[in-house]
Amino acid sequence: MKRLLTTVTKLALLVLTAQACNKSAEPYYSDKNVPAVPVINKNIIITPTGVAMYPAVEKTLRAKQPMESLLFDGTVLDGTLSTTTPSILPSGSQFDLTTNLLKWRSDLQDIGKSIEGQVGLNKSSAEYLAGFKFTVLAPEVSKVSCSSPPEMVIGAVEPVKKWQWEGFADYKLTFSSPVAGDLDGNGEVEIVTMISTGNYYETNGPIVVLKGATGEVLWNSMTESGITGEVSTTPVLLDLNNDGKSEIISVAKDGGARKINIIDYQRRAITASYSESFDCGSYCIPAAADIDGDGNAEIVAGNVVLNRDGSRKFFLTPAPEYSNRAQTVTLADLVPESPGLEIISNGSQVYSSTGNLLWKGVCRGFSAVADLAKDNSPELVCTYNGWIYAYSKDGQVQWTKAVTGGGKGGAPNIGHFTGDNFFQIGVAGGSNYVVLDKDGNTLWEKAVQDYTSSSTGSTVFDFNGDGKVEVIYNDELYLRIFDGLTGNILWSAPNISGTLWEYPLIVDVDNDSSADIVVAAPGWHTTAVASPGQGGIKVFTDPTKKWVSTRKIWNQYSYYPEIVSDTLAAVANPGPLKSGFRINTQGSLIAQSRVLQADLGLISPLYPEVTGVGQKLSFYVLNQGEATSKANKTIKVYLEGSDVVVGSVTIADEIQSGAGLLVSIDLPDPLPVLSLRAELNLESDSSLSSRECNADNNKLSFDLLSLSR
Repeated sequence: MKRLLTTVTKLALLVLTAQACNKSAEPYYSDKNVPAVPVINKNIIITPTGVAMYPAVEKTLRAKQPMESLLFDGTVLDGTLSTTTPSILPSGSQFDLTTNLLKWRSDLQDIGKSIEGQVGLNKSSAEYLAGFKFTVLAPEVSKVSCSSPPEMVIGAVEPVKKWQWEGFADYKLTFSSPVAGDLDGNGEVEIVTMISTGNYYETNGPIVVLKGATGEVLWNSMTESGITGEVSTTPVLLDLNNDGKSEIISVAKDGGARKINIIDYQRRAITASYSESFDCGSYCIPAAADIDGDGNAEIVAGNVVLNRDGSRKFFLTPAPEYSNRAQTVTLADLVPESPGLEIISNGSQVYSSTGNLLWKGVCRGFSAVADLAKDNSPELVCTYNGWIYAYSKDGQVQWTKAVTGGGKGGAPNIGHFTGDNFFQIGVAGGSNYVVLDKDGNTLWEKAVQDYTSSSTGSTVFDFNGDGKVEVIYNDELYLRIFDGLTGNILWSAPNISGTLWEYPLIVDVDNDSSADIVVAAPGWHTTAVASPGQGGIKVFTDPTKKWVSTRKIWNQYSYYPEIVSDTLAAVANPGPLKSGFRINTQGSLIAQSRVLQADLGLISPLYPEVTGVGQKLSFYVLNQGEATSKANKTIKVYLEGSDVVVGSVTIADEIQSGAGLLVSIDLPDPLPVLSLRAELNLESDSSLSSRECNADNNKLSFDLLSLSR
């Protein structure tokens, strides 16, 4: 076989110089003053035969790479080979008399060896030996950043219930979405929820403040302060007076009317209340933001806009039309040409920041705003009576879509479900949860059960940081997490609910840089009343802390991150929505949660060694990654262009990060073709830590005629 192959020598360059032994020494010999006998000094040793020996130059050389050059001094040695002092050179090396270069090939089989030799040279009548010794190291590995976001641990490592607050003895049912934030500026998160007695959701009940990390009750507004709020509504948390501490804004029934209360949590007292000519339809959910960009927050509910001190700023003109469902408000920059934020009342009635109607559509339900097509022209998405509407910023209907499976349709979510550059939309109905693309086409739908209200909302969040959100949704029976791309159920847990328009939150409740799920646990619906172990609020978390970090706040029902600062202050001129809607900020993965990975690569093999039964082909396998590669990887050699395996070997050892391993494969001799393909087989890998971050360097095509000998 060897006779048929052409030797292609890959040479590593070794260039020696006498002065390299001591760069500060004077020249050993000079053409200006050539003595008959070489000068004896510390750099030259005279042997018994009278030969001047330069101490050996010791260097290291990496296989497959040129060594650092050492230069001859032309004034000392002229490159004429000595006839009486023969050179001792490594096998396969050459000495070039023209350039004074010693050329020698170091290859993979020399790794770990010490190569020694001498070059015998003349200078006039003097003879010299230039010695050298160097060690061949493995090819240098340039490590690459090789890590990955953690695997989606939902389904593999199930979320666990961090805590549950089951309510009070006679107040257990939570019909509305809670909110969360640091109310008192002490760095700890509080959760604020309404709670009801029995299944009465058209009444007032306590406002309860819970400690986010443990569920401990910090305040019961009814028993401690005589303050109540409407249990079907969601309060707003906002620092209205810019003192670093948040107020609680709540709507309460007041006889046959309603009032808006501003509550100072530090004093546990109402500081302002408004009720004059206040109209909000059947069920009233407030909102708050800096709608005119003057640095001061406004409060909006029903037909009225209040200043931060609770005084009336103006009425919406004309007054909004209401439905028999929740009356919600969205404050967002829907019309960039119009100053401030638009006030979107009860679905698709769009008012300017001064309260004048800009346009209205037919939708009278729940709304969300986002630039769906990423063309700097936002859209309004609205659900109402079994239909989903998409409006342009000036009120033109872009498309409509029936809620599949029936039902009224809950509050829409907007996020990156598929991981592309565009937003998608998620909506829950009575029998299905559906995800639509920006043009209203169905991407997927999954069966759910919400026969009670068919108006429940949902939340989206990218738990593992892979660029695609997951859907968090609670129907009458289960809290579920759907894969945003496919709709597959990643995890579910029983959580009985009578359902109104509530949805779960994603908040970091305990400052551990890992997101948590906060969900109402009513424990009641038409077929299961006050189920054991239900009631109040539940918090679920990832016990391995591999969920990405997120904010410590979710301050209102129509929440999006740009509307409020991390300190619960209203943001002046937040601009266009970039994050999505009813989604929390996508934080970073905590350092220990990133999964380091190996990156194995194949180096061009050596010329095959003929054995008694065939030939042996050797490969060098490098690990450029940040983790140790797992054992029992397999290298297979195929005939190029086919799936015919002509040899294989299993790498029984682990390969450390930055290290390599020489492995040999037995091949038949002769082979039908000389073009081969080697593949490092990784199919057995399952866990993320044992997978590679780059599989492109696991295949290598080569021709035996091109290999080094």
